[in-house]
Amino acid sequence: MDCQSWPVNDIFLSKFNYLFLQDHDALELNGANLGDLTNDIHPLFSRENFLVFDEKYQVLMPTLRLASRILTDMSSITFFHALIYGRNDILGGGMTETYGRPCFTFNRQETPLTPLQFKDTFDTLENLASFVKFRTNPLLTTMNSWGCTSGNADIVHPMGGLGSYIDINPIFLYHLGSGRLSVSERLRIQLILAITLCHECTHAIGFAAYPRDPDEIGAAIVEPFFENHRLAELGSAFEDFVFGGIIDPMAEQTDCCYGLIIEGWPGNRVPVTREGAVPVPVRTDIPVPAFSTRYLIPMTWVQAVHSTAFWDDVARLKETSLKAPTTTGYRFVNSDSGHIYEEGYVLE
Repeated sequence: MDCQSWPVNDIFLSKFNYLFLQDHDALELNGANLGDLTNDIHPLFSRENFLVFDEKYQVLMPTLRLASRILTDMSSITFFHALIYGRNDILGGGMTETYGRPCFTFNRQETPLTPLQFKDTFDTLENLASFVKFRTNPLLTTMNSWGCTSGNADIVHPMGGLGSYIDINPIFLYHLGSGRLSVSERLRIQLILAITLCHECTHAIGFAAYPRDPDEIGAAIVEPFFENHRLAELGSAFEDFVFGGIIDPMAEQTDCCYGLIIEGWPGNRVPVTREGAVPVPVRTDIPVPAFSTRYLIPMTWVQAVHSTAFWDDVARLKETSLKAPTTTGYRFVNSDSGHIYEEGYVLE
């Protein structure tokens, strides 16, 4: 890594130098390997669902095996069951008038899923494969966005909603096929892309599961709020439920050269709506937290999620087993003017 190009304007990297990150297991892992996952690829991620050349799909296969593990984990299925079946009443307080569509919440059930509920949700996820297509979209590189899901108005799902197109930033395929990555960087990119695929599949489930009136087929969806979340963003809510926060490349570098961080959702984020997009609904009755914390993701954990042994343990430990370690980080607060002020270190 060229330390002369250290991005000091990044809130996190301005606090930690290269040696600190390396000493805290965030960058290069001694003895890193590509893992031993040999599980089947989920039907959602089948070859016929990816509108890419064969050689590109081959590059994706290790990532798709990891994404398949994440997608079918107990914690993921629990979230998807809540999304499909846990819909509550319409929120009041002028939300419908503000966003032009009814705003709902959805909750997980208080007891663990029964085997029948698990199978029903698992089967629904498999059947979704016939209603989703994946594409690469160069515009996402310009927008610095990892992925985007849009409704396919030509396909109506049996649950009453729509099929979906899922666009993925092609920069990930470029990096994975470049031959210039260290093993640790490759593992980090595969994890970020696997999470992105599952994040976008969550939006696809939302499109399929929430019916619209016939004259609104193709209209932009206003996503429901998960439980007491202040912001409505299904993919982010899924990540927070499964991993304990949003896992991102440090300094938004798609080659993951500076390591990965995790931050709880929604935290004190302010929603950003791109031009032409539907505004992210905000619940003004839920206060904004005073601070947020970003933690380093240790490479030992990134390496572990690429191993069969890890997923054997996950199957044993059930719902909390995919939570990422959070030991070393930096806490910060936001002022009313939007400027960020440091709050203090959170060290192991």
